[in-house]
Amino acid sequence: MSQEKNLTYKQAGVDIEQGEAAVEKISSFVKSTFNKTVINTFGGYAGIIQPSENYPLYLAVTTDGVGTKCEIARLTGIYDTIGFDLIAMLVDDLICVGAQPLAVVDYLAVGKLDPSKVVEIIKGITNACKVINAPLIGGEMAEHNNMHQESFDLSGTAIGILSIDSILGAHRVRKGDLLMGLKSPNLRSNGFSLARLILLETHNLDLDKIPWPGETRTLGEILLEPSVIYTPFLLKVINQLSSNLHALAHITGGGLEKNLKRVLPPDLYAEINYTSWEVPNIFLKIQQLGNVKTSEMYQTFNMGIGMVLIIDPASKDEVIQLASSNSLEITPIGKIAQKP
Repeated sequence: MSQEKNLTYKQAGVDIEQGEAAVEKISSFVKSTFNKTVINTFGGYAGIIQPSENYPLYLAVTTDGVGTKCEIARLTGIYDTIGFDLIAMLVDDLICVGAQPLAVVDYLAVGKLDPSKVVEIIKGITNACKVINAPLIGGEMAEHNNMHQESFDLSGTAIGILSIDSILGAHRVRKGDLLMGLKSPNLRSNGFSLARLILLETHNLDLDKIPWPGETRTLGEILLEPSVIYTPFLLKVINQLSSNLHALAHITGGGLEKNLKRVLPPDLYAEINYTSWEVPNIFLKIQQLGNVKTSEMYQTFNMGIGMVLIIDPASKDEVIQLASSNSLEITPIGKIAQKP
């Protein structure tokens, strides 16, 4: 495939605007199913229900998948980390509403069942479940003979628990709040369709080889590096900061701005300082090789910030110290401001 100018996520087969339009079109149908147990609005990181009127705790539920990162696992034959990514995507969404993970279930669809590959995939899931201290209590395995025999898709659902006082979100956010970015060394599980288009299809880079000077890992190892699971640290933040933690935004598809909008009231916006952190090399290489516009990069990838904490500025030093003691890098990346 010849080099193209300004490659985009849409050219890679993912249309974010159409996805948003689809969500908008289905919202009324989804809301028509709501009953008095539902206590949050459609479109958040996780749905929250109160099981019964007198029950003191709420349940949060979310579902997600690993996406086309699965294709990198298939092409390399490395299957033991992709399950770790699944759990990261699930519980790092749950924590955005303030919920502690209780349990997860998985769904694995394959073209042809290979028990040895299944074992490796589930091994990654169980390794992550031990990190978050939540059991894998069930799942489904489906063999679809209309799929390519080597192809597979991996998704799952997680359930969490929280009290009414611990619910995070837009209702807590105030003008002047500080944005603290937890650093991500890699793509996590987002933007792989564009990454594959640029690295594998346009430039024909070999997953089994070191891709560029100065790198010590193969391209496959770089792309399959597991997502950081932020939830164990964030549970400590919730306990230590209490009401000074106002919201969390998991930076997935749509990038920083779109994901921050999900946790902000309509009269406020996130004023981001894009020079306040160092963008990991993998993103710079993708941008350079695909001649991707900066705006396109920031709405496709996390660009080095995997989670944003919106906090009272008074808790800045406390959060930095807590992150450091948990071997995580965090940095101020902006503030919450009033819309004109």
